[in-house]
Amino acid sequence: MMENMFTLPNLPPVDKISKLQEERANSLARKAAEEKAQRERAMQERLQAAKLQQHRRQGSGDLNRNEPSGKVKTVQQTPESVVGNGWGPVPITQGSSPDPMLQQIDIIKSYIKQAKQQRKFDEVEMLERNLMELEEEYIRQHQGR
Repeated sequence: MMENMFTLPNLPPVDKISKLQEERANSLARKAAEEKAQRERAMQERLQAAKLQQHRRQGSGDLNRNEPSGKVKTVQQTPESVVGNGWGPVPITQGSSPDPMLQQIDIIKSYIKQAKQQRKFDEVEMLERNLMELEEEYIRQHQGR
């Protein structure tokens, strides 16, 4: 009976196991980051397509209908509008999208840019999640149209 048994190879040393575990964790983290980037690219593409579709529905002549001269008014951001180290409101142009969800998406993108400049990466991550959820909701609402 003993002649028929197979022998199993010895386990690698503990440091080798730790190294393999660390490599596996790094590999999984890279893969997750790549998948996240891919999802974000796909979301951006869908959002751009939805914006283009909305723009085509509205017609290009409707964008500046509130300004007879065709000029776009902007709201100036004052130093008082920025509180502490937080983020201030985004200057809104009248020529921007009339859809409040698209305006909110633009505002959150601005906040993300400001948070990245201030190296507040926790806030960047939270804002990016919020942006993704808002974009998904926008696409859900506008796919039935």
